[in-house]
Formats: sequence, structure tokens, C-alpha cells
Amino acid sequence: VSSPSRRTVATALAIAGAVGSRAVALDDRWRETDFGLADGLTFEDLEREAPDLARRVAEGETWIDWPDGERAGDLAARVEVAWREVAESGWDTVVVSHAGPLRIAIGLATGQRPESVEIPRPGAVIHLPVAVRG
Repeated sequence: VSSPSRRTVATALAIAGAVGSRAVALDDRWRETDFGLADGLTFEDLEREAPDLARRVAEGETWIDWPDGERAGDLAARVEVAWREVAESGWDTVVVSHAGPLRIAIGLATGQRPESVEIPRPGAVIHLPVAVRG
């Protein structure tokens, strides 16, 4: 299962090929957070454009309603539904996504709050229990 972004699809296709599969399901619920106003800005630009938001990001806050973008609750809700579908499928599944959605999925799988989950490194392989918690 992959976010529809080009880089995640390319990664998912490479993984599928390596395990002898051609099946990659694109699922928009695994897409990256819509950062709205902050999308594409450097941190310095964000400090100029939205200093309060930049401060919150610098302090490590993860529950952010992005101005002109996605609300934190909406991100959490879409990822929770996607994760439950994967976990309840009974299939071993590889999910190729982005740090924000993956932190939420890791939290759901392990009972942690997403903000306490370490940000996954690009290309990291994380094995999660499939039992749905909460």
C-alpha cells in the first residue's frame, strides 16, 4: 500500500518487485500531511511568514492545524481508518508513506502517543504488530 506521491510509489514498486509482486495499491489516506501555508517553505521562510507556527514546529509540537492546510484531527482520523484496514486485513502488508502518517500508525500499533514516536528515517523499515489497539 502506498501514498500516491511519486517517491513513495517508486519505493513501493521497487519493494513489490523485490518480493515478486506487482501489486501496489495506491491509498490517498497515506498521503503526506497538507502543510498549507508552510508547504515548500524553508524554516527561515516559515519564521518570517508565520513566527508562532515556526516556534511550535521548533518546539516539536505535532498536533498542528496547518494554516490553509490539513487539520491535525483530520490527519489522525484518515490514518486511523487506513491503519485499521491494514491491520484487520489479515495480510502481511508493506505501507510506504510519510513521517506524519507513519508516526500515527506506529502510535496506534504500539499504544504510544504519536508525538512520542521517533520520526522515522527516510527508507526505514519498521515492523508493527497488526493487532488494532484502542
